[in-house]
Amino acid sequence: MSRQRYKLHLLAPTTGTHVFEFVESLTMLPITHLTLASLTPGHYDITIMDETIEDIEPVPCDLVAISVMYFTAQKGYELAKWYRERNIPVIMGGGHATLCPDEVRPNCDCLVIGEVDETWGDILQDFEDGELKAEYRETKKPSLAGLPPLPFNLIDRKKYEIKNIVQTGRGCSFGCDFCAIGPLNGRKRRHKPVEEVVQEIKRSIKGTRGIERRMLFFTDDNIVNDPVYAKELFKAIAPLKIWWGSQCALSIAYDDELLDLAKKSGCIGLFIGFETANQTALDKVHKNYDATSFSRYIKKIKKKGIIILGSFLFGLDQDGPDIFKDTVRFCMDNGIDLVNFHIVSPTPGTAFFNKLKEEGRLLHYNWTYYQENSTYKPKGMTIEQLQQGQLWAYEEYFSPKNIIKRLLGYWRSPLLFGLTLYTNLNFRKKMNIGVRHQRKFLKYYNREILRLQDAD
Repeated sequence: MSRQRYKLHLLAPTTGTHVFEFVESLTMLPITHLTLASLTPGHYDITIMDETIEDIEPVPCDLVAISVMYFTAQKGYELAKWYRERNIPVIMGGGHATLCPDEVRPNCDCLVIGEVDETWGDILQDFEDGELKAEYRETKKPSLAGLPPLPFNLIDRKKYEIKNIVQTGRGCSFGCDFCAIGPLNGRKRRHKPVEEVVQEIKRSIKGTRGIERRMLFFTDDNIVNDPVYAKELFKAIAPLKIWWGSQCALSIAYDDELLDLAKKSGCIGLFIGFETANQTALDKVHKNYDATSFSRYIKKIKKKGIIILGSFLFGLDQDGPDIFKDTVRFCMDNGIDLVNFHIVSPTPGTAFFNKLKEEGRLLHYNWTYYQENSTYKPKGMTIEQLQQGQLWAYEEYFSPKNIIKRLLGYWRSPLLFGLTLYTNLNFRKKMNIGVRHQRKFLKYYNREILRLQDAD
């Protein structure tokens, strides 16, 4: 006797055009939704809708699950309303559902708090039995061993810039005040067995062609959080002859063996969250870095032929109007190949958000405008200085003269020269689009949301 089939929609909403195009530096496959799909029984027909690559147009189904972060919550609520008006049960999970459950709860039929891996089977069975509960909560952090293969057939990988992804672990031992990773995934690192990671890589690259078969991104928050595991992993993937990148702590350069193994295993690029070169600012947000050592470790990484995408924050309490020029100068002096210059986003539920709330410095609670916007009163500058300083920093860093300066460091390596040229031009194109959007948006935002005088 065949089982009844169900249509399941997995939705990944994003923000609108008021957020810079370059915030999503490179589009990549939705790991959360693919993981959820891999855990779903075979009698479900699954459709993944990812707004980073195309508009979400709801259509009837039997069940829908929407993952929301704080800045995508309002869009998620609007989508949920469409389904609920048609008596289609809506499950909501993700970071915002975990950190702000009381807000999310009225907008869905079923709220998931925490990681869903080990409760997803129960949720679907309860749905089939007509007994879907109003809330499910993780009882412990799930093991990552034995997870099913990601069903890449459910998405069109050609629409993404990063087509091969693998997650080796979750959690981060850092406890930065502004970051939600610790509250969401825990401070204790959990890993997939190395052999399972190797098999995942093989399955992922099998579905791509040409040079794309060699390119892979690890979606971990910090690929070297556990150096012992990282060394084992790098040794195991070296024979695959891939080129890979990942988010990574600067600590990869503290250990010569670790850095050597990363390079030998195919590492060509690392996304590193420096946040700021101001030691006092680092200390205040509990970022355990020594800013005086930044240049030395950057040099070690680049000497290995590894491209660095540096992430920096503007608007910390120790920042004054000079922070923008100082940061651009630091990045140029140290040969940072690519950058993300972010205005600090106070994520609801984090220590940074709670501090600003207690001090009465939050300007509004409209989460839709919380990413890449001035949402609180800075201490060392005006709101307008923060807004315009970010735009200036991006335009200055990706100016033609500064791109050329960065390229000159790779003239002996055709691979790194070509990769740096391509990524810089790609970032510059997105930056230009984003800045144009932002300049127009800020007139509306400052006048209508912040109620600033003379906003135009």
